[in-house]
Amino acid sequence: MPAVELGDMLGHARCHGYAVGAFTVPGLEVARGVLAAAERARAPVILTVDPGTDEEAALESLLAGLVTAVDAASVPAAILYGPVSDARAVRRAARLGCGGVLARPPEGEFTATVAALREQVAEASTCRLTVIACPQPDESGRTPAAEATALCQRTGSHALEVAITGAPGEGRRARTDYSRLRQLGEATECPLVVPADGTDTDDRIRRMVAQGAAQIGFSEGVSRTAAEALRATAPAYEHLGRAVRDAVSAWSGERMRTMGSAGRAAEVQSRCRERRAVEELLIQDAAPSEALEQTVRAGEATLRAAPGVRAVYGYRVGGAQGESQVVWRVELCHPAAREEFGAHLRHLPGERIRHLPLEPAGACAQAQATEEAPDHVLAGSNG
Repeated sequence: MPAVELGDMLGHARCHGYAVGAFTVPGLEVARGVLAAAERARAPVILTVDPGTDEEAALESLLAGLVTAVDAASVPAAILYGPVSDARAVRRAARLGCGGVLARPPEGEFTATVAALREQVAEASTCRLTVIACPQPDESGRTPAAEATALCQRTGSHALEVAITGAPGEGRRARTDYSRLRQLGEATECPLVVPADGTDTDDRIRRMVAQGAAQIGFSEGVSRTAAEALRATAPAYEHLGRAVRDAVSAWSGERMRTMGSAGRAAEVQSRCRERRAVEELLIQDAAPSEALEQTVRAGEATLRAAPGVRAVYGYRVGGAQGESQVVWRVELCHPAAREEFGAHLRHLPGERIRHLPLEPAGACAQAQATEEAPDHVLAGSNG
């Protein structure tokens, strides 16, 4: 089944008292393990990609594989990209097929943070990406309620990643303030995201969920589980991939059951909007043969620069009397990107250009561009 809207998924979790697991996946074998666990548990799931861990070519290859894997999964899933610090990275996330971004602007004055987040939210709205904002912690290392509330109200962010565990002091362990989650949830009225630190026990996870966490992020635990599987299987190289997949699947499945997301796949699928790419067809008539190559190159460059464009494919079709047609097939990341894309077409060089929007396949996706948001989507969400 296709991916679902991340904002819808988090809104459903918040309203129904469970949390969705967001698992950082450094490779496809890890992702396959997480998805296998979600399918066994019948749980919604989020795959998180950290853009700072790979070179661009490797990152694009990974995300292409994740988009395919998510579309083939039998449970609702979404891809989260981040952290990102500017609007350019948000546009890149949309182009790579992600459904949301973890927005973490550079540290600075609060007004500068608000301005940076507003720019990212505006860019995200073009493709209906969910923006999870990260308020700066206070001196204790925790998220202050006043700043979180103001950030949510002034930027239109759809969810907040919050810190509830303070920095460890000399000779003492860091203390987790679970009640702060409840306070932040009541103050902001938006889904809250909590990063796990890799040592969280089942009891700690349950307490986070009980206090209002809608998403819990797992990064260190996933990496540690994969590394342990690699060390244990190192002599048998042909079994490395399967060992990692099985170990990650078992570990992440336990987390899903602890968070209460197991068994909710059908419910989430019925209440969340699907996220599908759509295509546009452009036909330019009577392009002189001698200018054909230049027309194709200039057109592709212009189209790729449009917000929400995932891919551009140019074709040259021969015509009579030395004239030809240029046909572009453009893939947009979301039906919401069509309006901005249509406005961008005025920059396309040449004349006599026909624009033929193509409907996405499937009845559900066909209605997606105009359907109303589910009733559990909160005010300010990306609906």
